[in-house]
Amino acid sequence: MPNGDPNFDPTEQDRWFQPIAPTIEAFAKRRNLSLEKYFHDSPAWFLRFAHPKGGDASIQITNFSDLVGVISSWAFDDDDLATRYLHWEDAKRVAKDPHTLVNALNASFRYIVTREFGDWNQVSSDLANKRRRERLGIKVTRQQYPVPRLDDIE
Repeated sequence: MPNGDPNFDPTEQDRWFQPIAPTIEAFAKRRNLSLEKYFHDSPAWFLRFAHPKGGDASIQITNFSDLVGVISSWAFDDDDLATRYLHWEDAKRVAKDPHTLVNALNASFRYIVTREFGDWNQVSSDLANKRRRERLGIKVTRQQYPVPRLDDIE
């Protein structure tokens, strides 16, 4: 879904990601993750999956010119309470080479799937919006993400 950024150029972004694309794609395949490119016209690829403890998680790989940004996050939504619980790691910037990137992806994946339920950075509630949706009969639908492979995670 575009965010209206008139300067976003997917062709330019494809060129930037080209040298590391095979590494990202192989990691996604090995872990059974969904790959989404340039969400809201951002210079980033997202590896999305169902978090093993509930909710959805992602690893964001971002174009930072000569470096690659890597960050993982986990969101758990409680629709009854109209509350979103979030946990994210501090962003890492790593060299744009396959070996360094795969190590960062492994570390971010391990980090986010081993968080304890309740270890949140942020909790936000929007009861007014929930009541408005209910009044208008709007149902919340969510993307179903794949269950990741955790075969070597302690």
